[in-house]
Amino acid sequence: MLANAYWATVITVTNDAEGDGRLHAAPRDSTYDAVNLGAGLNGQAAPEFGATAESTAWFNRLLNIVHAEAPTAKIVLARGPGDVIPAIERELGEG
Repeated sequence: MLANAYWATVITVTNDAEGDGRLHAAPRDSTYDAVNLGAGLNGQAAPEFGATAESTAWFNRLLNIVHAEAPTAKIVLARGPGDVIPAIERELGEG
């Protein structure tokens, strides 16, 4: 049994204006305590998804969108799907 329960919104982002728009719009509908950007985007899943100049620029742009649209949300970087809950708990001080 999980110690904590979380309500999550999953947003599929793409490296284009449409993907950015989905991320810009999400915080307008809700308030978020934390935002997790997937391991493939944040470089934590290397070497499977090693960072490139393009992925680094994309990740940087996504961080700035999150910062602008959800300035009070904690940024959560997880190493993969199995690390998401522990990463959230680390950042929210619940682990």
